[in-house]
Amino acid sequence: MSELTLATVTAAAFEAVLGQPGQVVTDHATCPAVVWKVRPLRQAARWQKRDSFAVEFRVTTDHLLPQGMLRVELPGWPPLDLFCVPVQPVDGGFIYEATFT
Repeated sequence: MSELTLATVTAAAFEAVLGQPGQVVTDHATCPAVVWKVRPLRQAARWQKRDSFAVEFRVTTDHLLPQGMLRVELPGWPPLDLFCVPVQPVDGGFIYEATFT
């Protein structure tokens, strides 16, 4: 899956790895993470190559990571540097969301 990039990744690609273990890497920590939820946002305009979608990651950590760039590493995928926003606390961690347009 080395051809996977931010420009080419799709909601279907993330749906295929729902619940699989991975990790989120920051400058200061590496935290276990899973793809928690994938949801459509809007249909693509004619000039766009894909529909917009959001991906939620459940990150196991005892402290809130600030919104910003997080490196997401999933098995068999190249690392993806994503802008993630914390959206809610959950037992043992937080949910972070990245959107793709």
